[in-house]
Amino acid sequence: MKLVSNFNDRFKEAFGGRSVTEFANEIGVSKQAISAYLNGVRKPKKIVAEAIACQLNVSPAWLLGYDVPKESALASLSNSTTDVDPQAEEFLHKFMKLSKDDQDTILMLIDKLNKT
Repeated sequence: MKLVSNFNDRFKEAFGGRSVTEFANEIGVSKQAISAYLNGVRKPKKIVAEAIACQLNVSPAWLLGYDVPKESALASLSNSTTDVDPQAEEFLHKFMKLSKDDQDTILMLIDKLNKT
């Protein structure tokens, strides 16, 4: 993958006219952090970038500036003729709103279950 843009330009494009306060509350970060990301003062950690991408329904790689399709894989599935499991989609959205520690715990449990 080739880097063709930067995070804050892509974030501004996908963010549109949303409310900074509402968006910050939706993904669980401060409004100051969202403003800093939009203005290019800071870059988010990977988990926050993924939550932002999920909330904006864009590909995390696209959001980070890579030359990939803008649409998220979940959106691609939703727009395809293939039926998407609504429980899986709901799980993904809930998962992305969890803290990093809670996400890590869930992923660890899934790994343990897959090994049994």
